[in-house]
Amino acid sequence: MNRRYAAFVMGIMLGMANLYAQVDREFWFAAPHIGPNHAGNQTVMLCISAMDVDAYVTIDQPANPSFAKIVNQLVPANTSYIFTINAAAANPYFTMNGTPAYVTNNFLNFNVSNIEFQKVLNYGIHITSTADITVYYDIAGGWNMDLYSLKGKNALGNEFYCPFQTRWPWKRASDIQASSQIDIVSADDNNEIYIVVTAKTSLKANCNVTNALFPTVSPIVNYPGDTIKITLNKGQTYAIRNWDKTWPGALGGTHIWTKDKNKKIAVTITDDSAQTSCGGCADIIGDQLIPVDICGTKYIVMKSMLSAACEGWFFVTIMYDNTTIKINDGTTVTTYGPYNRSIIPTQAVRQFQIPAGKNFVYVETSQPVCILHVAGFGCEVGGAILPPVTNCTGSTEVSFYRLNRPNDQFFINLMTRHGAQGGFRLITPCGDTIPIPASWFEYVPGSGDTLSATSPNRGWWVIKDAYKRFGCTGGSCASLKPGCTTDGDLAGGLKNGIPVKVNAVTKIINVIDFFHMGIYGGGITTTNQYGYFSSFNSNYGKAETVETGSEFTRLCYKDTLTLHASGGLAYEWWYDPNGLDDGDTVKKYLAPGQDKKSVCKAYGFTIPPGDSIGIFNFRVKIKRSVCFGDTFPLVKVMMLAPIFPNITFSKTQLCSDDSVTITNNTTGADSTRYIWQYKDNYKQTSFVDMNVNPVWKKTFKYSFKIPYDSTRLKTVTIRFYAVKEHCEEEVMQDLLVYPSVKAGMTHTPVLGCNPLTVNFTDASRGVTLNQRIWTFGDGGSAFDKNPVHTYYNPLVTKDTLYTGKLTVRNNYCQSDTTFTVRVFRQVRANFSVDTPFYCSPVAPDTTYKLVKVVVNNKAVGGTVSWQFRLGQKEIGTSACSQQRCEFMFPVNLSAEPRVYTITQYVTYNNGMGAPCVDSLSKTVTVYPAITSRFTISDSVGCSPKTIQFNKPANKVPLNFLWDFGDGSSSIDTSAIVTHVYRNLTNSDKTYPARLIVQSSFLCRDTFKRNITIAEEVHAYFSVDTARGCAPLRITVTNGSTEYRNACEWYILSPAVQPDTLTAANAVFRRTFDNTSTVPAVINYRLIVRNDNSTAPFFGCPDTMTLPIIIYPKVEAKFITSIDPATTVCQPYAIKFTNNTPLSIADKFRWEFGNGTSSSASDTVTCIYSNLTAKDTTYVASLVAYTPYGCTDTMRKNITVGAYIKAKFALDVSEGCSPLTVKIINQS
Repeated sequence: MNRRYAAFVMGIMLGMANLYAQVDREFWFAAPHIGPNHAGNQTVMLCISAMDVDAYVTIDQPANPSFAKIVNQLVPANTSYIFTINAAAANPYFTMNGTPAYVTNNFLNFNVSNIEFQKVLNYGIHITSTADITVYYDIAGGWNMDLYSLKGKNALGNEFYCPFQTRWPWKRASDIQASSQIDIVSADDNNEIYIVVTAKTSLKANCNVTNALFPTVSPIVNYPGDTIKITLNKGQTYAIRNWDKTWPGALGGTHIWTKDKNKKIAVTITDDSAQTSCGGCADIIGDQLIPVDICGTKYIVMKSMLSAACEGWFFVTIMYDNTTIKINDGTTVTTYGPYNRSIIPTQAVRQFQIPAGKNFVYVETSQPVCILHVAGFGCEVGGAILPPVTNCTGSTEVSFYRLNRPNDQFFINLMTRHGAQGGFRLITPCGDTIPIPASWFEYVPGSGDTLSATSPNRGWWVIKDAYKRFGCTGGSCASLKPGCTTDGDLAGGLKNGIPVKVNAVTKIINVIDFFHMGIYGGGITTTNQYGYFSSFNSNYGKAETVETGSEFTRLCYKDTLTLHASGGLAYEWWYDPNGLDDGDTVKKYLAPGQDKKSVCKAYGFTIPPGDSIGIFNFRVKIKRSVCFGDTFPLVKVMMLAPIFPNITFSKTQLCSDDSVTITNNTTGADSTRYIWQYKDNYKQTSFVDMNVNPVWKKTFKYSFKIPYDSTRLKTVTIRFYAVKEHCEEEVMQDLLVYPSVKAGMTHTPVLGCNPLTVNFTDASRGVTLNQRIWTFGDGGSAFDKNPVHTYYNPLVTKDTLYTGKLTVRNNYCQSDTTFTVRVFRQVRANFSVDTPFYCSPVAPDTTYKLVKVVVNNKAVGGTVSWQFRLGQKEIGTSACSQQRCEFMFPVNLSAEPRVYTITQYVTYNNGMGAPCVDSLSKTVTVYPAITSRFTISDSVGCSPKTIQFNKPANKVPLNFLWDFGDGSSSIDTSAIVTHVYRNLTNSDKTYPARLIVQSSFLCRDTFKRNITIAEEVHAYFSVDTARGCAPLRITVTNGSTEYRNACEWYILSPAVQPDTLTAANAVFRRTFDNTSTVPAVINYRLIVRNDNSTAPFFGCPDTMTLPIIIYPKVEAKFITSIDPATTVCQPYAIKFTNNTPLSIADKFRWEFGNGTSSSASDTVTCIYSNLTAKDTTYVASLVAYTPYGCTDTMRKNITVGAYIKAKFALDVSEGCSPLTVKIINQS
């Protein structure tokens, strides 16, 4: 059941007489034109942020009938929505997050700005909302950007003075048409407006510069002091632009007013591409103005991040004569003026600068003024109209949306009254609440006292310059984790603020008092955007219902109400039965936990039975600044008695010829205001009144005709309204009306062979929504319109007749028809093959061999025939009808398998048409023929014997297994395979060599050859020594005992000569001499032959050879200097001379027999002595040594005679002569 209701505003709350916020529900804006060649005509955006209630936003151009109005776009609470305005060449349009709504083209394809000057255009933007929102107009792009803070009701007025900057000219370039510009939009029809200009004006954008786009200079239209009179209707715009772009401050002080003070306008000012003196940058300086009655006498100007020459400039518009300006920089108070109004821009707008080293100044004037402040980064500037701090202006909360511009800086200006500097909170898009420390703020001298937080003259505090930077650049803010804060972001340095997440809504609140907030962001070498979002006027607070936006609401029975309060620091709701504010704070009807929130649900209202209305009063305490004190507005709700609609229908589904009986038992409504309507999905697609007369009839019949041949289901919706005062209760009922139904069908074929596929066609009339069922008579069914069904006859002996039926309906109406289908008896081909794979007979005997294939015939129902194919070529047929049939296929002599198709045909001639034939095909594969027949190099031989096997030739790759018959095997696939046979037995032996080959198809062949190998003989003998000195005598032992009678001995060096020794000797001796000077090698060989084998193996030999090394023969020779037969007297020296050949002997040893020796190799002398009394014979010898260890000794005897010594004695040795001496022989 749906309800619609209207709300009536019964009164206006006292506080509503005052404009209260930039946060508003209605906005007017005249968009400026930006020069096309300085990043102008670029994409601009309307950024709309909702507060704590869902807002449904409508955007319109009231004077532009071709504009596609954007209606009720939802902006959920605490979120933002971006409307992008594109300047596409062909189709400029608003894009609602990607959904285009086309608007009218204009010059330069920019659909909202005023490119044509001093001409009435239809491009005023009007924004309305069902709840509080903030809006700013963002000129986006790479350069020359700014944002315009839309000020809602605070922007509407009947008198304005325009505060342009008077310090810098506009960018001078032939391709940039830049100057100052004023754009006006009317909020009322027939609005007569007067403009006194302060500069020359022009109709075109070219000013006094010519180029290819504007080949001629536009003429001057007005001069300073001229009054322009125009009349605008609601939504129409008018723009003026200065002519001379070299004059700074042009149009500054321009005065605009409406003749009728009750008719409002909104004004936008723009300096396009103002070129500063601190770096050559050129940027937009612009904002939406506030009217004279909103301007104040007290302002705070806060410095930004501009270079010194550009920093701190603000421009004060003189609106009244005799205005003095007092500026307090915290150290010095300077008074300027008095100043009078003027039509000279530099006198109408006075420029001032914050002193170097100061973060702010406090400005107080004797008359209301409007101040334009220029802020930014480096030399990149933006402009904003400053909010006055007079009369408790400001907001309690402000939501804003930060766009994602990578690497841009982002700053927030905050100011509040004394005592509230600790009340700031930043609420992130993730819902985190982050306190902004009170230590981040500093007092503004001269702005008031700091005696008490409740003092009516308390001063102002502003955020310190070091903490304005709220966190991070665009790129890093985009990557903030859930929770939206990161560790260290409250520290100093580069991260000296709280990071504000991009592409999301952030909210600033103050829980103690009102505040002002401005934002600016950009880059040092790109651009800057600047604007204030807090309320420019006093905020008194209000209460209302969200559904109606009013404080008095007539509510239909049991509707839910949403209460909403705003403009306060804290809230508390209660139910006030008497509406007397008597202190009774009952929480009845209020949603639990919401009574201390700005938004509170109320529901569960009841009224006593019989009463026609119920009165419910809700009061809220709005805590406000000490400027006003708390307020307690009342929301009054009047609930009407319930309406009970009650209608019944005799049926909800009917055929087109039927009627439905409707009974109305509704109570609690005005029966004379009943509304009966219907619509259908056939022809009447929107609701129209039903022919019910009178409307209060209690019971009546109604029918809905549909053409007989229609196949469309008609859904009829009956809508009934029961009305009482402004409340309506709605009842809707859907009726399904079906056209008449007639079953009809065709099918083909009607008879045929099993299985039989039949195509059915539904020829019924009046069927909708596929309400049909086919029953085919064989247990099958279908719901398709034109089904295809296959019939099967399980019998092989007779035909089967099936009877089916088609039933159609429209969920309500129904019809049916029958049909028959004849299916002939089943014919079934069926056979099996013993095996589907065959190996061809082995080569080479393949010419006359065939492959036999055996099949098992299992066919039923008809005559059997066979067809054989190789590929697509038929190679034969057969009429075999036996249970087992044998078919012969040729041997496969190719390299690839041959696949033969065997097809069985079973035919039944039914006599009523084409015969029924069933077939079944199967394949048999005949693999290529292979052979294992190999050849060998020899079939007999002596052990060991190497036999060469030659691989057989084949057309297909094969696996080989060689079995050599001696226990060894090989899988070698080489063309030639060799094997060594050894017969170690005592007799000849035959080995059966075999080759097994196998193809990849598992076909196999085996071939065998016998190889006979004689017994293996072994020649063996040994010697007692194989080397020695000549003459060398060796002992030979013959180990070949079994073949000793067939032994042959040979001496191979220096020539081959048989040894004549008896071959049968088991042991014998031989002596070898060597008379040369070098070793001699004699190869001594034994050949043994098989004496047991028969032909052809007799005499299989074996040989053994041993080398015998004989060293040269040495003979020691020497001669003496005496004949050895002579006896010599002692002492006697004998010379010995060595005659041994030195080419053989290299070392010698002399032994002389008397105990002396020598190793001399030539001549040596020995002295012999004999002190005995007889002859002594000494044996002298010479031993000769060769390098090979051979020796020889020669000896000779040396005879030395007995010792002889002459000795005598005298008896006297002296005496007288003659002296006789006796000689005594003592020898």
